[in-house]
Amino acid sequence: MQHAQEIGFGEIIQRGARAVDALASELVYVGLSLGVLPAQYLAQTRPGARGAIFLHACLPRSEFGSAWPKALPAQIHAMDADPFFVGDGDIEAAKALAGESAEVRLFLYPGDEHLFSDRLLAAYDPAALFFNGDCSTFSRIDNYSLVSRGGQIASSNRRSRH
Repeated sequence: MQHAQEIGFGEIIQRGARAVDALASELVYVGLSLGVLPAQYLAQTRPGARGAIFLHACLPRSEFGSAWPKALPAQIHAMDADPFFVGDGDIEAAKALAGESAEVRLFLYPGDEHLFSDRLLAAYDPAALFFNGDCSTFSRIDNYSLVSRGGQIASSNRRSRH
């Protein structure tokens, strides 16, 4: 976090934006903790976004625009007693975002760990894995795959276009 504060949150957002410059705009943006900053920025401001997944963090929608993009699906996953998610106000931002858009779903899991989805950390909680098998938020997106850290497809939707 010290490095993030030294370079500035704006720089973190811009680095994320530069990382996707050469990619197609039709992406699902995924951010984990501090990575939610560029993911949410891109989801809200880059035309063509297909969806967003925010793990362990969420910013107020007003940080990046006056409204959540119409029909843009998103999921927010966090623990209900995560000291960062709750203490830093992310939970209020997530509840507000889910409350203003039917396309945004908030998944709160019991517990107080921050990075519970990272199997390489002691905080890893396999009982609270994000999605819990529910990818319905993204059921309208054609041709997507959610790939796990190990490179295996966790879920996919391959609809043919007619």
